[in-house]
Amino acid sequence: MTTSKPRVRAYVDHDTYAKLQFATTRPHVSISDTVNNALKVYLSEEYNLEHNSAMIRRLDRMTRESERINQKLAIQSEVMAAFMLYTMRVTPQLPEAEKAAAIARGDKLFDDLVENLKAWLQRTSKSLFGTFDDVYSDESAFFTAEELELLHKPAPGEVKRQTDVEAEAPLDE
Repeated sequence: MTTSKPRVRAYVDHDTYAKLQFATTRPHVSISDTVNNALKVYLSEEYNLEHNSAMIRRLDRMTRESERINQKLAIQSEVMAAFMLYTMRVTPQLPEAEKAAAIARGDKLFDDLVENLKAWLQRTSKSLFGTFDDVYSDESAFFTAEELELLHKPAPGEVKRQTDVEAEAPLDE
């Protein structure tokens, strides 16, 4: 049987070849047609757009999450700095005779704080950051005007399909 199509030879892994053979076990499905269709899809512009847009969406999501983490870290740092400043201003100097007892009391209070914090974190899924998220949000938490405009525009693959449907629809005007 002669054909006008060019012949392509390639080497594939044994696993890939086994999957290809399994995919072509149905009647009227050939290896050539399957490879040709797979290459058409892989080399098509729509595949690249879909693949790249999925990666861009993931990167955008990761960027927003990174911004949230940085925002929470900044808030936590400011709270810690304010607490330390307050503590340093209101804590009086102790006489030498009371320092050892104060250090022992401080160590016990810190250990109690750690234990209470562990117990509280195991009991609840809420955290201080949930409150900060409710109170503090900046422009990055919302859509930009450009993003809102893009939501109203069809995807590149949908433009052709939409114009085809409009061309086939009768005009009522």
